[in-house]
Amino acid sequence: MFARGVAYIAARYLFSRKSHSIVNIISILSALAVAIPTAAMIVLLSVYNGMDDVLRSMYGHFDPQIKISAAQGRYFDASEGLLDSLRSADGVEVVSQIVDENVFVTYGDRSAIVTMRGVDTLYDRLVPIVSMMAAGEYSPFLGDLDRAVVGAGISYNLGVNIAVRRKIEVFTYDGSTASLLPMSFYRSEELQPVGVYQLDAETDGRYMLVPLRFARGLLSREGKVTSLGLKLSDGADEQAVQKSLKAMLGDRFEVRNRFEQKETIFRIMAYEKIGIFFIILMVVAVSSLTLVASVVMLVADKEPQLFTLGSMGATGSYMRNIFFVQGVFISSAGAVAGLVLGLALAFAQQRFGLIAIGGGSLIIDTYPVRVAAGDVVLTLLSVSGLDIAISYFTSRSVIRVKR
Repeated sequence: MFARGVAYIAARYLFSRKSHSIVNIISILSALAVAIPTAAMIVLLSVYNGMDDVLRSMYGHFDPQIKISAAQGRYFDASEGLLDSLRSADGVEVVSQIVDENVFVTYGDRSAIVTMRGVDTLYDRLVPIVSMMAAGEYSPFLGDLDRAVVGAGISYNLGVNIAVRRKIEVFTYDGSTASLLPMSFYRSEELQPVGVYQLDAETDGRYMLVPLRFARGLLSREGKVTSLGLKLSDGADEQAVQKSLKAMLGDRFEVRNRFEQKETIFRIMAYEKIGIFFIILMVVAVSSLTLVASVVMLVADKEPQLFTLGSMGATGSYMRNIFFVQGVFISSAGAVAGLVLGLALAFAQQRFGLIAIGGGSLIIDTYPVRVAAGDVVLTLLSVSGLDIAISYFTSRSVIRVKR
């Protein structure tokens, strides 16, 4: 009954038609001050979720499900015994050999430093490279001919035209030479570009795909690889397969899934999301200080009624609770309104793509959005808790002064 009486009086005071217009305006502004940053928090956290999904999907297209690399050093022997053991492991469908090395390339009068990725004939089963082709074809293997598939970024920087019979010359450092001539320190080979793939600016601006035998020959790394890429069978338990492979291979090799291959990027995304949450929460805290002005104005506006309540035996605690509840009403209205507005904007962006990404993104045209229930609950609890605390301490301080 006590709580119901306090809530009833608080509602009467807050929504009374006799209240001065300035008090109503300040109350509305206080609610808006809570609503706007709350909506911004929902939208921004949803965008971060969407970007995380895009990154996972993007790297899922170019990174193998499981990557095996040497625990020490870059190169290791891809012996038939090792390959047979991996092929026969439960849940493994494809084992592809990969050699990655940074090289200097020239095409006509242009040059660039790229990562040459030597791949075997199973690479198109390891990753969906065929679906990424923007021009030409994925055909680095054609008899003894040396052919290359370059990324769209590399193609643009070098001015590659696959319709022209002009070859890319690839240079790599040769530390075995004893000559003092500058160019003698480099070994070079040529290959014909036959296709251009397109995925994202980072990937297709970096990788050039060449036959594995070409990479090994240029680098003098016969029988060596920098990694083995594994594709798992449909329905295979990735964690269980990864665990069994680690047990089988021992400490000589690292066995990483897609997340672990790009762990730094995903951790940065997670830290940025936490950071933006606390930054906006600070904005909410500053904006919620308008509640102080609102409660103070409400107390001043209802001073005659407070005198009447006091003469009827109402305690100071009772009157403080009235204005505390009023502050909660105002902040709750703002939090709920902000929540509804944020969800509406997020779903509108998700459905209609209202805001486009500038710069000609190769993956998506509009900002991706994914609303997570956990983010909604965390936002509501954080904003509500903060505003309740502000209302509580304000009502205690103001009524104490008035008394």
